[in-house]
Amino acid sequence: MVRTPSSEGPFNAQFKVFADELDTANDKRERLVKASRDVTRDSKKAIFSLHRANPSNKPAILSSAAASLAALRKVIASRIVSELDCDSAARFHRAYSPGLQEYIEARTFHAFLSDGTLLAADHIQSEIRAAYTEHRTNMSDVAENVFVLDNADYVLGVADLTGELMRVAIAAAARADRNAVRDVWVLMNHIDLAFKGLHKYARGLGRDYPSKLKTLANSISKVERSACDLAVRAAEFGDDLQNTQHDAPLEPSKKRIRAEQY
Repeated sequence: MVRTPSSEGPFNAQFKVFADELDTANDKRERLVKASRDVTRDSKKAIFSLHRANPSNKPAILSSAAASLAALRKVIASRIVSELDCDSAARFHRAYSPGLQEYIEARTFHAFLSDGTLLAADHIQSEIRAAYTEHRTNMSDVAENVFVLDNADYVLGVADLTGELMRVAIAAAARADRNAVRDVWVLMNHIDLAFKGLHKYARGLGRDYPSKLKTLANSISKVERSACDLAVRAAEFGDDLQNTQHDAPLEPSKKRIRAEQY
């Protein structure tokens, strides 16, 4: 006698529960991945707009970027934080982490251009919590949740920030703005020093952390070369460097010879 499987077997109901749980988890992961991609895209747009800032349009650029970042916080609150609780925040971290890192890069970049400081993780966390509180006020069916910014997301976001700072320094060197180059160099070296103290925690910072450290070292070297070029030009032409900013770059050997003359 051939026995056919019964749809009413003793284990079917339990496996149906497992299947529903997996489907729910997969749906949540997909939503978080899509939200993270949207946050990444719009954060990059904010960064690109901030790079267009110059002494004449800087206030307007900063104001526009601040509005974009505020809108991004609402997206993070409504589409990421609202999906998380104590368990799912760790379980689905890889799904939404890239978007948070990109947002942190954009937010800290905006803060640096505004007042020359590095925005603390607690400040970023409090801003996102405030956006989530506002979201809950407008949506009565949203459960209460306490957002905790992952330390690794902040560290990796700041590591990416150093690439933007390097570009700011290069642009400042092209304008012969020695003070701006120095300010960037000082901040980047402080970040580098802080990161060197995190080596024993490197495993908890993700597999991208070592490569980001190498990128940081290369960015600092580029800023230092720009500062050296400005110092050489200052020694040759004095403090009036504006008339030399469009000159062709010096050959490495000529840079060395002219520097040795002074």
